[in-house]
Amino acid sequence: MAYFASCVKSDWSPDPDGLLRHAHQVAEQVAEKLSASGLNDHVLPLPLFHSGLSEAGASAQQDADSLLLKDLSAEQRSLLLKNSISPLPLHKTLVLLETLDELADERYLKHERLALAKALVFSISNLHFGPEVSVKRAKEDAPVVAPWLEQIQAIAQDLQTLSPHTQTEVRVHHADAREIRTILPPNSIDAVITSPPYPN
Repeated sequence: MAYFASCVKSDWSPDPDGLLRHAHQVAEQVAEKLSASGLNDHVLPLPLFHSGLSEAGASAQQDADSLLLKDLSAEQRSLLLKNSISPLPLHKTLVLLETLDELADERYLKHERLALAKALVFSISNLHFGPEVSVKRAKEDAPVVAPWLEQIQAIAQDLQTLSPHTQTEVRVHHADAREIRTILPPNSIDAVITSPPYPN
């Protein structure tokens, strides 16, 4: 995950307007899928969606109880902290991932997935940082598309700012930092930056 995030964050090639347009197309498709099954995603940015898509709000939890919700495989679930995401937000997240695959545009897919990863950790899941990772009180429901779009917007703004520097050389090593002497030549480091400097 750290390697993936580093690669995406150092890829400044996507067109920011194109990323936003594609993300909006994905978001509309997700809203339509959720609406068709009697769900909504709370208050979504109205200019992006048809007005009738959020009318199921009051009964979303009741409807969700009768749905066959998407879930992770046993192997996937074993990688997560117990109760780190509730069933309904997980279902909506998996619908979003499914739609990203269906409408995949390789120019934007990695950035869209990284935006979802951040939204999952900080908005959608039950995770809490203080500074160690823990699980807080489970949410019955949480918006998925809106926080994802917020992260897409932030990425697009960064891409816009960095557009003059797309030729900057970046190297990302997929390796073990304990073996750094086998990767980087001696005296090749001017500074080491960590954010944040967790003790673990």
